[in-house]
Amino acid sequence: MKVIRQFNVFDRETDKLVEEILITDFKLEEIKGVIRPSKHDPALYDCYEVEGSLKEYFEGLGYSFDLESKIYFLCCFQDKE
Repeated sequence: MKVIRQFNVFDRETDKLVEEILITDFKLEEIKGVIRPSKHDPALYDCYEVEGSLKEYFEGLGYSFDLESKIYFLCCFQDKE
């Protein structure tokens, strides 16, 4: 199984999921240095809100975030392939 990483994007007013953005250049070890995951989540399977240094990291890779109207979460799921 393959682990897929993406941003789940929610509208701030309605809390509805409005977009899923695939992350094609996910570097687990680099991101673990930014997030500092708990011992129970070493592979970053939990969802993390994109803010602060995590937001800055992904902006450095070319992603942009509209935090005034949306909330972004770094999430993952397993693909069957």
